[in-house]
Parts: sequence; C-alpha cells; structure tokens
Amino acid sequence: MPPSAVARGRGLLAALLAFVLTAIGVAAATPAAAATTGTVTGASISWGVRASFVNYVTGPIAHGSIETDGVDESGGVFHWSGGSGVVDVDAGTASAGATGSVRFSGHDGQLDLTVADLRVEIDADGAFLVADMTSKELGAQEAEFTPGVALAALDTAAITVGADEVSASGASTTLTAEGAAAFAGFYGAGESLDPVTFTLPYTLDQPTEEPTEEPTEDPTEDPTEEPTEEPTEDPTDPAEPTEPSEPTDPVDPSDEDLALEVSDGTLSWGIKESFLSYIQGPIADGSVRTTGGVTRDGSVFSWTGGTGVADDEAQTALVSYPGEIRFTGHGGLLDLTISDVRLRLDGPGEGTIVATLASKALGSGEFETYVGVDLAALTFDPDALTLDPVTAQLSAGATGGLRLDDAASELTTDGAEAFAGFYEAGSALDPVSATGSLAAASEPTEVPEPTVPSVPTVPSEPTEPTGPAAGGGPGGDQAPGDDPVGGGRTAGQDEVEEQVCVANAVSGASLTWGLKSSFRSYISGGIANGGWDVSGPISDVSGGWHWSGGSGSINTETLTGTVSFGGSLHFTGHDGVLDMTVSNLVLRVTGPTSATLHADVTSNDMEGNTDSYPGIAFASLTFPAASASGGSVDVSGASATLTTAGAEGFAGFYEVGTALDTLSFELPVGGAVECSAASGTLAETGVDPAAVIAVAGAMLLLGSVLLVGRREARR
Repeated sequence: MPPSAVARGRGLLAALLAFVLTAIGVAAATPAAAATTGTVTGASISWGVRASFVNYVTGPIAHGSIETDGVDESGGVFHWSGGSGVVDVDAGTASAGATGSVRFSGHDGQLDLTVADLRVEIDADGAFLVADMTSKELGAQEAEFTPGVALAALDTAAITVGADEVSASGASTTLTAEGAAAFAGFYGAGESLDPVTFTLPYTLDQPTEEPTEEPTEDPTEDPTEEPTEEPTEDPTDPAEPTEPSEPTDPVDPSDEDLALEVSDGTLSWGIKESFLSYIQGPIADGSVRTTGGVTRDGSVFSWTGGTGVADDEAQTALVSYPGEIRFTGHGGLLDLTISDVRLRLDGPGEGTIVATLASKALGSGEFETYVGVDLAALTFDPDALTLDPVTAQLSAGATGGLRLDDAASELTTDGAEAFAGFYEAGSALDPVSATGSLAAASEPTEVPEPTVPSVPTVPSEPTEPTGPAAGGGPGGDQAPGDDPVGGGRTAGQDEVEEQVCVANAVSGASLTWGLKSSFRSYISGGIANGGWDVSGPISDVSGGWHWSGGSGSINTETLTGTVSFGGSLHFTGHDGVLDMTVSNLVLRVTGPTSATLHADVTSNDMEGNTDSYPGIAFASLTFPAASASGGSVDVSGASATLTTAGAEGFAGFYEVGTALDTLSFELPVGGAVECSAASGTLAETGVDPAAVIAVAGAMLLLGSVLLVGRREARR
C-alpha cells in the first residue's frame, strides 16, 4: 500500500474515532475527563485466506485436508470469534484478535501450513491481518514457527468506526512480503487474498482521576499587583482619520450570482479495456478512431479543453468535453460512436459520465442515437475529489483547482441500451480521473445542451463503385476515409489510404519470457515432481525461455501490429495430473505502451479433465513508450498481467490480474507491405462476402436472442 494511502487511512481512522468520542460527549475540556483508550471484547474476524488455495489443497493434486481448532468454517470462510484487544483514539491505533487455528496439509506432508491466533492491527504503518504462522518450505523436512507475522495488508478505506465498534465488511487484502515468506512461497507479495470482515466492539475506559469538587487553592482576595495611579505615558494625539476611498467595482462575497467556472478540463477514461481489446482482436478485426481533441495512450482515452461550472459547497459540477471516439469492426456490422462527453458530479462521492452515442443496432443494422444519456455511474471516496476555489469566492477572476482520482464507473441501464447491448447494466467499466481550473465569475459560461449527432453514413452493399460521389464519400456528404470497416470505397478514399499506409514487415523477431517464476519453481520442486519440454524455435534461457523467428507486420506510425511465434511449452507434474501446453504465441501490439499476448493453451483441470483454449488473450502487457527507431521495435521488461481467459486456461492455478514475469521482445522492421487490419492500419480494400454473411448471420441471431431476452425481462 502506498505511504500516502496508509497516512490517509490512519488519519481517517483517528478522525473518526475522535468524532465519535465528541458525539457521545466523552471529549471534555479537562484532560482527566477525556478517555482516549478503550477495551475490545467479543471481537470476530471472518476470512477465507485464499479461495484458490483452499480448492487446491482439497483437490486431487494436493490430496490434502484442512483442520480447524477453535475456528468455525462455513462456505469456505473461517470465523475467529470471542476475541479481545484495545483501541487508542489519540494514536489512531487498534489491536484485537481471537485464538484458534486453521491447518492446511497435503502432498503427503510436503505441504504443511498453519494460521493461528488471527488479529487485526491498525498502527502507524497501516492496517494488517497478523497471525502466528507455522509453515514448511518446499523441500524442507521440518515446519518453522514464526509468531506475529503481518500476513496481509488491509484496505483502510473500508474500515468504519461507530460509537462502540471498529469494523470492516469485505475489505480487500493483499499479501505482504513478510506473509509471502511465511506462506512458503506459494504466492508472491502483492497478490490478492480473500476479503476480510471483522467487528471489534469496544467500550471506553473510565478516567483514572476524578476531578476535585472544589478548587485546590483559594483565589487571592486582591490582585497581586496594584495598578499605577497615573498612566506612565501620555497618549499621543491621534491623527484625524481620513475618509477611505471607495473600492472600485466591489464584488460582494455573498453575491448569489458569483459562481465557479471550469476551464482547461481534462478527462481520462479507458471506457472498458476488454472492449478495446475485443475491437482490435482477431475476432472483431476492427479499429478505433479518435477526432476533435480526444487522444489515446495505450488503453486510456484523454479528453482536453473541457469547460463548465462547479459548486464547491455542494460538491457538484458539470464539465463538457469536445471530440469523439468511433469503434468499428466485423466488416462494418459493429459501429459505435461516443461524443459530447460530460462529467457530472452529483454530490459527495457520486457522479455520472453523460454522453451522446450513435450505435448500430444488433439485428436491424440501423443506427440509433442516444442524446445526453447517463452512460456510467461514478462512485468514489469523497477524499478522491478536490474542488478547491482558493480565493475564488472573494473576487472574480481568482483561481483554484478541480481534481478527481480513479473514480469507479459502472454501466447504467440506459448506457447498456446505448452500447448496443454489448454489456449488461451494472458491468464494471474503467476508472475515471479528471482535472480542471476553477475561477470565480459573476456570469459563468453556460454548458450547452447536448446536440443530436450526425449518423455515420452506411455504405451500400460492397459492390464495385462507379465513381466518386459528390463530397468525396458515400452518400455525398461524408469525408473520405470515414466509411466503416469493409464498406464500399471510392477513388478519393484509395488515395487517402495510399498516403496513410505505413505498415512494414517484421521478420526474425524474438521474445523472452519466463511465464511465472513461482510456477516454474513449483513444477520442478519436490511437490509436483515435474518438468517441461520445448519444441520448435524455443530455447531454455536463464529465467525462462527465448522464442525466435517471429514474423508479422507493424504500423510504424501508430505502433500497432501482430507478430506470430511458433513452438510450444509442455508442462507436466503430479504423475500426469498436471498437464499444460502453451503454444503458438501471438504478440498483438496495440499502441506505443501496450500489447496483448495470445496463445493456444491446453490444460487439465483439478479433476484431470483436458480443455483446449485456442487463440486466447493470455496476458495484457504494458511498457514505457516504444518507437520504431533504429530499424527495430525493442521493449524490455514489459509488465504482464493474467487475463480472465488466461486464468481459465491456466487451470485456475492463478487468479485474474495476477502479475506474471516481465517480458521482452525485439521486432526488426523491414520493407513496406500491404496495409491490413492485422497491422492496425486502414481497413483492407475488400471483404470476403462469405465472411460478411457468416458474421452478419451470427450478429442477427445474437440480436434476436437479446431482443427476446429484453422483452421477457420487461414482462
């Protein structure tokens, strides 16, 4: 947890405790009456440790068991109860827990781990789950006992304080470095563990000293010093006051017309990363186009030039941003434009992303427009929002700042409909951040009402065009190059494509990756008793494997492209129960700072059943901005994160979002090649009619199912 987050959490806890004491009348003026410590009784903690670990221990690979002593278990969650401890309001600390233990064993005794006497510790370093740990390292003969291990860090924002208890419900937990060592290296520091719920009931201690009923000393009857009878100095004659000059055009601070105007607003939002990956993936084979001031960095879109109004007392604002984003794919069957985006802050901790959408309906293929729809609901800790007018309410023209950090966003019911039914209402979207300047103004600029967008022109059947239409595009009023993917083309559009096409061949590419070091150690260790073998252009290197001979193409301006690597990795262990093959890697570069690693994966589940996952997006990659300078695109130390599909292909060994080993690649850039959707350039000049018919049929069928589902839901 970052130090700033720890400090905020600790400060919040101390402030809440102090507030509670004041509210119940304990914080009196005299120190003797101000009890700042309390005793915790009846403490309870509920925690599942880590669901995937529990499943692994009791599965057919570990063939293990779980024993509890003084701890109840239900639904995979362990419950410690009847605990005790203390709280200290002044220090903002708490320490309470309960006795009892949970022991995990498996692999005929090779796996042996006990978590005992779990407690919650809140101190200057943050909030933690602390336990006495007994664990056996891989290959060790004896288990080691380590008392007082800070096993997991807690999300301090989830901790609440009442008049008589400190509690948290479903607080996220993260494995610490100390905990990872005590966990016998099964998981790395920073990995997510199960959420925790706890209640620490407390009563404030009574003051140790009672105030005396009477003052301890009688006051003196007379002042100790006599005042002088005469002043020691004669006062000087005061100068006659001068009439003050009238202020020039004063602005009354209480003037109700004085408001805050927002300018230079920025908004950062990725909408939904999985949707962006889908659009650019091999299934949709589409593209993303930004215009009007919207820019893109990896998987995040940025709007600039926002203007609007704000109210710092009510914590509300409305900011409008120019520009639009257009997503196309499936040969033009998928076409969605998001424009006229607005950030509306509705009060402490709440907000909304409002936008205008033009989307092609599933089934009919006709465009539908949704003007000024509430697209995403925002929630955030009030501390994540800053509306600081500084002196803005003292005089017109004074400036302050607006800032919103990583607000959670969720698709609304209206937003789901406007999104052409791709996602259901309530689906989590990417976090939202915003900045802006605040200035006091007597007459702030009004935010214009949303306007109805022009519907993208849909080309007719992809027959050979007879000539350029008036205006250079289909229908006569569309700019060249604005046709959806796979649509009809004109001579003007062909000229534009020839000018933009910058795809280059890639050959002799190489990639180095270790997948996950802890997995390699586990496979080759004394528990799994396994190993791996490689085939094709893959070689073992220190810390992983090296792929060579990759080929493909890349757009050297947008740095988007696809490079394929042959060969396979085959892992085995536990006498064949563990069996996984990763083959045919495909590196899809999606921008200067991001990429996705696809692969064919075949693996056995915990019951030994074999499943195949062809061409799945296995890992998401991020890295510092790269370029095609020097005749090669080189990236070293790219961060890799396991995707949802990757976690499933990994047979559930690791959860979604797990950090994998870093990855490096070198993509030598050769001569120019024909532009294609595969390299992230303009759409190809034609579309296979059979492919269009097949995709259209699938989309129509999907549309019918969705429409029937909606009608049934409305009934």
